[in-house]
Amino acid sequence: MRSRILTMVTGVVVAGSVTVVTPPSSAATGDPVLLNEVLASTTSSDAEYIELHGTPDTSLDGLSLIAVESDDQSSNGTIDTRVDLGPGDALGENGFFLAANQVAETVYSIDADRALEDSLENSSTTFALVETASLTGSAVDADIVVRDAVASTDGEDASHFAFDAPLIGPDGSYLPAGVGRVEDGVDTDTAADWQILSFDNDPSINTPTAGSGGGSGGGDTAQERLIHEVQGAGDTSPLVGEQVVVHGVVVDDQEGPGPMLGGLFVQEEDADTDGDPATSEGVFVHTGGSDTASVGDEVRVTGTVEERYGNTQLGDTEVDVLGTAPAPSPTSLSFPLADRADLEAVEGMTASFEQELVVTEYFDYDRYGETVVALPYEGEERPFTPTAVADPGSEEAVARRAWNELSRITIDDGLSSQNPEEVIHPITRDEFTLDNAFRGGDTVTGLTGAVYFSYEKYRILPTGHDAYERTERPARPQDVGGDVQVAAMNALNYFRTLDDGSARCGPQQDMDCRGADTQAELDRQRAKLLSALDGLDAEVIALNEVENTPGVEVLADLAEGLRERTGEDWAHVRTDGTVVGTDAIKVGILYRADEVTPIGESAVLDTPQFLDPAGTGQDKNRAALAASFWRNGTDEVFSVATNHLKSKGSSCGAGDDDEWAGSCNRTRTLAAQELAAWIETDPTGIVDEDWMILGDLNSYDHEDPIDALRSAGYADLVREHVGEFGFSYVFDGQWGYLDYAMSSSTLGEQITGVTEWHINSPEPDVIDYDRTHKSATQAGLFDGSTPYRSSDHDPVLVGLALDDGNEGWGVDLAPGTRRTGE
Repeated sequence: MRSRILTMVTGVVVAGSVTVVTPPSSAATGDPVLLNEVLASTTSSDAEYIELHGTPDTSLDGLSLIAVESDDQSSNGTIDTRVDLGPGDALGENGFFLAANQVAETVYSIDADRALEDSLENSSTTFALVETASLTGSAVDADIVVRDAVASTDGEDASHFAFDAPLIGPDGSYLPAGVGRVEDGVDTDTAADWQILSFDNDPSINTPTAGSGGGSGGGDTAQERLIHEVQGAGDTSPLVGEQVVVHGVVVDDQEGPGPMLGGLFVQEEDADTDGDPATSEGVFVHTGGSDTASVGDEVRVTGTVEERYGNTQLGDTEVDVLGTAPAPSPTSLSFPLADRADLEAVEGMTASFEQELVVTEYFDYDRYGETVVALPYEGEERPFTPTAVADPGSEEAVARRAWNELSRITIDDGLSSQNPEEVIHPITRDEFTLDNAFRGGDTVTGLTGAVYFSYEKYRILPTGHDAYERTERPARPQDVGGDVQVAAMNALNYFRTLDDGSARCGPQQDMDCRGADTQAELDRQRAKLLSALDGLDAEVIALNEVENTPGVEVLADLAEGLRERTGEDWAHVRTDGTVVGTDAIKVGILYRADEVTPIGESAVLDTPQFLDPAGTGQDKNRAALAASFWRNGTDEVFSVATNHLKSKGSSCGAGDDDEWAGSCNRTRTLAAQELAAWIETDPTGIVDEDWMILGDLNSYDHEDPIDALRSAGYADLVREHVGEFGFSYVFDGQWGYLDYAMSSSTLGEQITGVTEWHINSPEPDVIDYDRTHKSATQAGLFDGSTPYRSSDHDPVLVGLALDDGNEGWGVDLAPGTRRTGE
């Protein structure tokens, strides 16, 4: 393509897979730089790359690679990905230049010329090579000067694409995995130049090629440099693109073929350091799949200074082993840092954290091998979400937020692949097994290892530690006493309808199913959940996140499972049909019929004032369910209302979302007020003041919804009995509780104990039922006989010693009899 100003596309659509018309070689235009291949979506983890081709050694300085959203939506025309090329970037001697992510480097055993950090969208996209100076905003405009462009479509209308780019796809009815020229460098400005790439990473079709010696930008003579000169005092090296020679000692060996990092951490000898705390004395030396040196070797390294995924390193290296040398001294670090940049000053070096750090985040452990350790606030046992222990926006909340941000680091497994066959224990570095597992709350002292930066995080590759203490798994919940026990638990999307990718769940059977993908997964999920429900040993259990589809008797299924498991007479509170509310998930109540009996009527709160109290036009909260119970053989009556308020995730709009409490804070607050008012109307028909509000309120205990319920007279039983530092959930390494038992004042006098059973939030999800992305070894870690990781929330359990306040109220009431008062 010749340079031109933006126009809308009118290119030819190529349907099918890789069948194209091949133009003659004479059609090559001789343009100095062209887009040659773009891969965006592949099986399992996406291997992504953008390959350029043209005249060897052509400088790419002043050019940018962009990916433009081209779907029929409001973001059409937005630049989703932008990679600016600079003085150190050029086509190699072979005429190629490759920007690729780590997955592509591993899959194709290549060393890219440039890291591709931003994920390419798996949607209709226009890819373009443009002049950097012509980019003025986050979307395409008429001033952009385009050198070359190509578009990949899942069937969108041609008018949605930019730059008059040839339009390739769809691949049958799907988005192409990527597009590549039929013949390198052949450009007739038509779709005939292109073929669809392989979703399965077929190397005969997908042929990413990196440059071979071009683009170093450093001339023919490598300059002797000290490592701290290479690192500099800023986020990026001042010597990017230069060829240098450094000397140092290998402090960590991560060499080997993918998925290893493929290199060495080399640190300056103590005698040659500059004493400047702002400059690092270590650097990562990328050696690809080679095995050039070992820990303790003194080495001379020749290479080109690069920035890859935000980490300064040497590439295109030659490593000479000069002998052995004493290990440089690790740098001692303490949390909280003054600034995250303090870790930049030890990038590439061995550092040691002498404080006792807590394992606090492991959401990406099974997939990416990442675990976060942190220093808790002021001697507490774990880092807490600020609004779990302090009022939003308060001085303490501000201090806690800053502390948490400056007191953590990610432990990495040192692998560039996703979902490895075996996962490594983050502290012991041995294989993770059920006998060598970790839990949130475990502590490590003296954690030592090489520090580096990748994918927006500072990471440490542990080489040792002084002490490691494991927390104990609670086999049973603490005894809460009482004659009746009431529990609340999040069931982690327990669906009987398998998730086959189609929208067939929910009240209208037009919503996505959210649970198990296969019958084998469902069997695993059911076993875990029943183990947890049985272990609670309660008479009434309030559930949320169970399937809400007509005719799917999910609660009856769980009651049956408990009957078979325990021999006890379990049943579920019945409603008018199986659907409760308008969401794909609902709440429900299980009970032991040999201990308690429902009286009055079950009641559902599903008014617009509760489901969408802020008037957004879309239901947000899940409908609440209330039931009253008579303790068999006594005069005692109590009532429960189970809830699942709107999550903090998706936005509810300005004035509803909150900086401290997350999205939809107003929606939850208004719902809490509506719930309290509804209970005052005796919705079950039983006039009794002993009420308990249960469930996942998606609010930490210093946030507005909980304040609203306290103002209405309900006591937060976890705060009163467990304490300020109770927890049932961890998000982004910060703890707190979203799962509540709140009591009316009269019932509060009859509480004998409250506990949270920590079987879920401290456990990594590598041991749960879901086999998605898991290797056979990872999936084999599942043990359905235990309750651990049956959900991502911990259940709460309350003991009740009911008084005799209902004497004469008719203890012979039959199930379903409506009681309207004395």
